[in-house]
Amino acid sequence: MRKGTRQDRSARRVEFGDWQTPVELCKEVLGLLKRDCPAPDTIIEPTCGEGAFLLSAAETFPGVPIFGYEINELYLEKTRGLIPGQNVNVKHADFFEVCWEREISNKDGHILVIGNPPWVTISDIGSLGLENMPEKMNFKHLSGIDALTGKSNFDISEWMILRLLSALTKRNFTIALLVKTIVARKILEFSSKNNIYIHGRIYGIDTKKYFEASVDGCLLIISNINYTKFNSSKDWICYKDLYSNIQTQKIGMINGRIASDITSAIETNYLEDTCELEWRSGIKHDCSKIMELTLHQNGLINGFEKNINIENDYIFPLLKGSDIANDRKPGKRFVIVTQKMIGEPTVFIKKNAPNTWKYLNDNINFFINRKSAIYKNQPNFSIFGVGGYSFLPYKIAICGLYKKIFFVFIEPYRGKPVMVDDTCYFLGFNEKNHAHTVCKALNSNEAKNFFESRIFWDSKRPINKNILQSISISKLIDRLGYDMPYIFNKPKQSCLPFGI
Repeated sequence: MRKGTRQDRSARRVEFGDWQTPVELCKEVLGLLKRDCPAPDTIIEPTCGEGAFLLSAAETFPGVPIFGYEINELYLEKTRGLIPGQNVNVKHADFFEVCWEREISNKDGHILVIGNPPWVTISDIGSLGLENMPEKMNFKHLSGIDALTGKSNFDISEWMILRLLSALTKRNFTIALLVKTIVARKILEFSSKNNIYIHGRIYGIDTKKYFEASVDGCLLIISNINYTKFNSSKDWICYKDLYSNIQTQKIGMINGRIASDITSAIETNYLEDTCELEWRSGIKHDCSKIMELTLHQNGLINGFEKNINIENDYIFPLLKGSDIANDRKPGKRFVIVTQKMIGEPTVFIKKNAPNTWKYLNDNINFFINRKSAIYKNQPNFSIFGVGGYSFLPYKIAICGLYKKIFFVFIEPYRGKPVMVDDTCYFLGFNEKNHAHTVCKALNSNEAKNFFESRIFWDSKRPINKNILQSISISKLIDRLGYDMPYIFNKPKQSCLPFGI
C-alpha cells in the first residue's frame, strides 16, 4: 500500500487508472478468446498491473511467450512472484514512453494484446494536477469552440488503442481490451474515418459486479484478420455479455457517422442530409445560483434562496432540460441574460439596469471562479449559447440528456421569448405555424425511427447536435405530405429564419 493520505491514494488511483481486474473476469475473457479467436504466437499486456490477465493467459495458452509492461514497481514484484515459468517476461515501463514499434518488431507471428487500460480521461488526470498522461494534444484536430468546451477531451484508453493500432500496422494481430463502451465506438468511428481496416466485436460486461462502477463497459475485440466470428470490417456486432451468441446491436458507419442500428439506419437513409435549419444550444453561464431565479410567493429568489429585486430588462423565462423532457410550461424559472450575442460588452447594463448591475457585481467572484476556458478574455458576466436566434418568439426544443425522443413546441411567456439551458437544443422561428409544422414532423414515427437508429442511449448526452443536424426537415415534411413552410422554398443561404 502506498503511503500518504486516503485522498493522495485516490488521486494516484485515478492517475494510473488503477482498477485491478478480478481473476474471474480475466479467465472469462481468455476463455472467450480461446474459443472464438485464432491461437496467438505472442501475447502482450501493456498495462499488466498485479498480473491477473498474465496468469490467466499463461494458463489458457501454455507455452506461448507472454510479455507484460507495468509502471508500478510494487505491482511488478507481486506479478513476478505470481507467474511461474520462463515464457512470461515482465518489465518496468511507462506505456507513454515505450517505443511499441521496437517492442513488437522482435515478436513472433500473430500477436494478441490483452488487458484493462485506464478508464480515465485526460481531463480527469489534469484536473488533479497529475502527470501520468500522453502529451496533451488535440489529436482529433478540433478547432474553436469544440476544442474549448471539452470535445477535445479523450479517454486515455482510446489514445492507447490508437497508439497500439499504429504500431501493429504491418502485423497480424488481435486486440482484446476492457474499455468503456463509448471508447469502443470511438475506435470504430476513428478507424473508419481514417481507413484503418479492422474487424470488431463488443461484449457487454457487468462493471458494477467486477469494478463497482456505474459506467457502461465492454470487452472490445478488434483484429486485422477476418475469421469466422467476425462480420465485415464495416459493421461491428455487439453482444449482451461474454457468453452470449445473440447479437444485441449491429453498429456501423453510414455517411461518415456511426449508427447504433446500421440496418435501420440504411432503411431511413432517405432522410439523411444536412438539416436546412441550424440547431442551437441553449444558454450556458456556469453560474446557476446567481443567474437562475425561481418565482415564489414573495417574488424571485436565487439559488441561495435570497430575494432578488432587479429590473425586468434582462430577465427571461427559462425552461431547463428536465422541464423540456417532461413538457412543463414556463413561468416558474427565469434566467438573467446579460448579452444578446457572444462577446457583446456588458457594461451597458450599468446604465440600463443599475440594480441588475449591482447584483451581478456583488456576486462577481462566482463569475471569476468559473472554470471553463470559454470565459477567458470575455467581458464580465459573459454567457454563451446566445445570439439573435435566442430571442425568436417560437422554438422547438429537445433535451440532449434524457433517453426519449420528444420535441416540445415553445411560445412566448408574457411577451418574452423563452430561453432553454445548455442541456437542450432548439430551432427558432418567427412564425407560429411554421414551428408547429416542423415540431409535428419531428415527432412523427418516420423521424423517430431515423433518430433511434443513430442514437446510443448509454452515452452521457445521447441526443447531440450532430445527430439533429443530420436529418433533412424538408425531405421529412415532403415525405409526410405536410404543407411546406416558406422557409424551405427559399434559396438555401437564406432559408434560416434567424439569418445567422
